[in-house]
Amino acid sequence: TVLQVNDKLHVIGRRQHLEAFQKLLNIGEVNIRTLKDFLVDGYGTNEHALACAAIKVRGTEAYVGKPIRKSGINARGHCMILGLERDGYATNMPDANMLIEQGDILWIIGTERDLKRIASHSMGEEGIHAEEAPAAEA
Repeated sequence: TVLQVNDKLHVIGRRQHLEAFQKLLNIGEVNIRTLKDFLVDGYGTNEHALACAAIKVRGTEAYVGKPIRKSGINARGHCMILGLERDGYATNMPDANMLIEQGDILWIIGTERDLKRIASHSMGEEGIHAEEAPAAEA
C-alpha cells in the first residue's frame, strides 16, 4: 500500500507508543482515543466502518496450527489480529510467528462484513458453532 496525499491513517497501539509515533513523524496534533470510542464514533454508519470481534478458534479452521502471518486473516481476510487469548492469558499485538491453536480467542479488527466471513469459518449454518450444529440428514 502506498500512502497518498489526503489519505487518512488510523494507527493502533498503547498511548505512549502513539505519542512517540506522533513525535517521531512530527505529525502535529492528533486525536488519540480508546479503541472503544473509535469503533463507536470513528466512521458512523458507513459501510467501511471498523468493528472488533472476539472469535474462538474451534479447531477446524484452515489457519489452525499456522503462524499468524500465514493465517490469511490479514491478506485474504482484510482484517488484523489485535490480540490473542490462550489459557486465560492475553497477548496484545501478538508476534506474527505465533501459532494459532484450537481454543484460542482471536481479537480481530476489520469491517463487519470481513469479520462475519472469518467468523463463519468457525460456525455452522445460521451462526451455530460447529460442535452445536445438527447432524446432516442422510
